[in-house]
Amino acid sequence: MTKKIHYDDNIFFLDTMIKTVKSGLSLDIDPEYFIDKVIEDLLFLDGTLLLIFSSLKGNLYLLKRAEYLRSLLRGEKNFLDLVDAILEKKIPFSEHLTPLFDKLRTLRAEHLQACQEMKRLLTESREEPYPGADVISPTEFHLLLKGDGNQEERET
Repeated sequence: MTKKIHYDDNIFFLDTMIKTVKSGLSLDIDPEYFIDKVIEDLLFLDGTLLLIFSSLKGNLYLLKRAEYLRSLLRGEKNFLDLVDAILEKKIPFSEHLTPLFDKLRTLRAEHLQACQEMKRLLTESREEPYPGADVISPTEFHLLLKGDGNQEERET
């Protein structure tokens, strides 16, 4: 049985989480209360963004695939902005995350690669509206719609 994935809502939720984490880290919050949660959220966002991308990549015939890829790409860019802000110490909480910097650099590279692949898939989707679908010529289409001529005779 196939499982319905709610890409719109999932991507929206992740994007909202990214913005919330970034806003929260801009505050002067105490690390003894929030360091574990911040790390957990960053790793959750990392894994879930890549998981959704993997699902979209493998689902060639999804009707709104290009739209979902564009939304996910925006979310990825927001995530990369967050990671960059942490690594560049533009966020006050960054100093508490320095032990995580090597991991953040690694996941940043993975997400940059995912973004490139999303862009490639979006470019391909513009070139071929339905990947792998057979194309019917106008003549074949007309013949299919016409059916056999005896149908009209039987109806009259």
